[in-house]
Amino acid sequence: MKITFYESGEYPGWVKGCEVDTDTMSKEEAEHLRLLVDQSGILRSQELQSLSSEGADMLTYEIKVEIDNTLYNFIFDRNNLPAQFIPLLKYLHDRAKIVPP
Repeated sequence: MKITFYESGEYPGWVKGCEVDTDTMSKEEAEHLRLLVDQSGILRSQELQSLSSEGADMLTYEIKVEIDNTLYNFIFDRNNLPAQFIPLLKYLHDRAKIVPP
């Protein structure tokens, strides 16, 4: 499983991001990430395909999950962030670094 994460909108022009891949992690770390994904329910979610329309300066998140050549793409902001996504989002946020323009 590969996850690509982007976070934008906090500072104009800045994007933070990371890519994590269970194939390149330790077994324990990979299992932890799989558990976070499973507990979030993100792969079963259909309602997060579009952004909330409020606030152009709002923090926006994009998560792409690739499993067995299937890509799941989710874009959301603080207004439509389900509570069960927070642990996964925190995990990814903690690994994100500023992406060069």
